[in-house]
Amino acid sequence: MSLDLCKGVAVVIDDKALPKANDPIEEIVKIINKIKADNIPLCIYSELADAQKAITNFGSISFLILDWDMQGQLDNADADIIIKPSQANRVIKFINDFRKVCFCPIFIFSNAGVVDIQNSLKTHNLFFDEINKNFIHIQAKKDLIKGKKLLTVINSWISNNPTNYTLKTWDNSFMQAKTDTFWHLFSKSPIWPKVMWESFTEDKIDPHSNLNDIIFKLIKSRTSLTKLDSKKINRKKFPVNHDEIKDVIQGMMFLDKKNIPDSEISPGDIFKKQGNYFINIRPECDTIIERIGYDGKIYLLKGGKISASQFKKNHYKPKYGIIPSHNTIVLYGLDGKDFVRFNLNELIIIDLSSIKDNRICRLLPPYINNVQQQYSAYIGRFGLPRIPNRVLKAIK
Repeated sequence: MSLDLCKGVAVVIDDKALPKANDPIEEIVKIINKIKADNIPLCIYSELADAQKAITNFGSISFLILDWDMQGQLDNADADIIIKPSQANRVIKFINDFRKVCFCPIFIFSNAGVVDIQNSLKTHNLFFDEINKNFIHIQAKKDLIKGKKLLTVINSWISNNPTNYTLKTWDNSFMQAKTDTFWHLFSKSPIWPKVMWESFTEDKIDPHSNLNDIIFKLIKSRTSLTKLDSKKINRKKFPVNHDEIKDVIQGMMFLDKKNIPDSEISPGDIFKKQGNYFINIRPECDTIIERIGYDGKIYLLKGGKISASQFKKNHYKPKYGIIPSHNTIVLYGLDGKDFVRFNLNELIIIDLSSIKDNRICRLLPPYINNVQQQYSAYIGRFGLPRIPNRVLKAIK
């Protein structure tokens, strides 16, 4: 058995990981040797303080193994605050900091009691009674040194966790696609970024976001998840509840304000002002701030919240889902999972400067594409004579 989903460098943090010549061989050393035997490159720290200093460099590691009860000293000014009342607080702080820079499988292998570790993590919202919420696997070191137990545990934890399994499968494909993309561009010209940057600058469009978009499109075209095992994704023991479905849909539809460059304006940008919502539908090529001819205006459709009962009565049928309307668009999951209805006949043209600070998020493709298509159909509609009510009422 091998760690087939764990391509890349792993990090091990344990105060017994690098013994001196006359020190006894601890269990963590045996664990490290098993990982090395599978040709997984390792970065090993015997001091948590050293790993803490290097944590910003852990963004692309394959998996993390750390001990729970590590001795040692922190040499920073707030050492006493971190260490007291227990050494475990040092590990908890490290895990919280690590989560800010990397998402990968985390393993705590320790001689401390597994239940005690779980309880400590629970008090800091790092471990849960619902198994599907856990991103940390905890196990005694002594259980991992016999035979191929270690490899079985790591593979099982990744394979049985849908997020970890999808991450590692996608990551392997993505990393290969990224390598192929950059070698391909380099073969065309070693200064391809300069070529594209100058082209964007000449066209008066933001070179940062456009270079980013092109790179991701090229990588995406080479990335595939066709090898995913549906049984590992769609596990029956992980039931999906209603709120989770809503949260996932919301996460796919909207990009939070903090992830949108201040200098960028795009179709789908949503603003909130005085209780009303506004969505920009002006084409992106017409809102390039630095381009000659841009008048500083954006085109907004005005909207407002509607209740769940209003939505069910006017915009929903169980058999078909959301019912399209010729003059309104309903978005779900906006600003706290509310229903917001935008009116196609309420187009407002205003200066971007007057509302820019009120942006709350961005509706992502393909959802914004559908909004623009609906508006195009609305604005280009032809008026037709109505069929007389007398005729309609006579239909049986």
